[in-house]
Amino acid sequence: MEKKIDALTAAVSSLSKDLGHIKSSQDLMSKKYDDLLSEYKKVNADQKELVKKNRKLEEIVLDMRKRLEIMENDKLVQDVEIVGMQERDKEDVGAAVIKLAASIGVDLQAKDIKKCYRIGNVIDKEKPRVVVVMGVGEDLKSKLIKASRENIRKQRGSSGASKSVIYINERLTKYTRQLFMRTKEWSKENSFKFTWIKNGNIFIRKIEGERAIRISSESDFQ
Repeated sequence: MEKKIDALTAAVSSLSKDLGHIKSSQDLMSKKYDDLLSEYKKVNADQKELVKKNRKLEEIVLDMRKRLEIMENDKLVQDVEIVGMQERDKEDVGAAVIKLAASIGVDLQAKDIKKCYRIGNVIDKEKPRVVVVMGVGEDLKSKLIKASRENIRKQRGSSGASKSVIYINERLTKYTRQLFMRTKEWSKENSFKFTWIKNGNIFIRKIEGERAIRISSESDFQ
């Protein structure tokens, strides 16, 4: 009997030790869990702070880009670009521009032009380089663009019209040019009937009579 009692006592003692080890392991696991949870909360908070800072930086960059775009656009507001004007060897570009203006009914004089030149190198003689005309002023710029559009409409409405078409457009910054192209694509995809530029600003209109919407960035498509 005593042997049985001693054996039972030993078993209980061993079980108590095992339970003690299990309790210690549970406490250790609980501490590790608490540490991991605390670390997770810290990382999560840091991540939220980083996202917040990133958004703030994006806003600052966007604001700076808009300010820079306005400054660049102000430099170009009195200029025009001519696309499709025939190019000749040893040409007087300014004289050719004045002659072109006269052909569409606009009185443009040499004194009205600050600077006039073609962009880039000759790649294909069949595709004349773009002509930049600087400093014509906003009034003459509007007259040239309007007369050019009217002339294009007349050409397209005439069965005997020449295939070569000359466009006179506002001079745009690289960013505005790319945004305008993207805006035209978006307008077509979303059934906006009108897309145009005025003084470097892009506008769209759904249908005739609705208010115009100004597009400053692709975020305005939302």
